[in-house]
Amino acid sequence: MSSAGVSGFIGILAFIIAMLLSIMIHEWGHYITARKYGMKVTEFFLGFGPRIWSTKRGETEFGIKAIPAGGYCHDTTAYVRFTPSNSEQR
Repeated sequence: MSSAGVSGFIGILAFIIAMLLSIMIHEWGHYITARKYGMKVTEFFLGFGPRIWSTKRGETEFGIKAIPAGGYCHDTTAYVRFTPSNSEQR
């Protein structure tokens, strides 16, 4: 491999690592905010697709998935349906 090829490979690798770090920090912000306001966070993953590695700590499963194109933080209270019975009457 020529020096230009190695340099290009290192640049692409550095870009991917920087993007993953940025995504992880972004999702960590969701995690911290959810925990601060008492929400139960069940999953915190970097990537999408099949699971490569995960570990459970407390009520949260942390892990890495196969496609490094994003991430997610799943909390159980984000999908509460709005109905007249659970809303305030004004």
